[in-house]
Amino acid sequence: MSESQQIFKLSTGVIFAAGYANKLRRVALAVLGNNVPRDIIINEISKLNQELYKEIVEKMKIEKRDPIQITLNAIYDKQMNKLEFKDIIIEKFVPESKIASSLENANKEINSLKEEISNLKNKYEKEIEAYKKQSEKVKEFLNNLLNEVKNLLETI
Repeated sequence: MSESQQIFKLSTGVIFAAGYANKLRRVALAVLGNNVPRDIIINEISKLNQELYKEIVEKMKIEKRDPIQITLNAIYDKQMNKLEFKDIIIEKFVPESKIASSLENANKEINSLKEEISNLKNKYEKEIEAYKKQSEKVKEFLNNLLNEVKNLLETI
């Protein structure tokens, strides 16, 4: 960063998504107004707002009434008379009721899966026990067969 560059931190605070453009423009004018020419602020914020629209509406699928907060760094180069924006963060805030509902649904699903696992475990334990009993019967049958063959061989 050169000596002619200044960095400013901008934040909209928590707002409805529908109002981000106006709020960001007002914040930029308030924070940058004493250091950056107004026409540059308006022009660059307008470009940024177009990019943010694509990100907020098209990519992130944020609804108009969803609360969001936008924070970013504005870098102004006095020599080049240029303003650019870096480190843009768009945070979406989810109401506690939606989180609680999602958490409740997730817990129900977890409990359902636990029950299913327990049922499968019991089923397989019973099958293993049945195979052990069959194995013992086969072993007993083979021992009896072996004894009969031995007896038969002794008589020959």
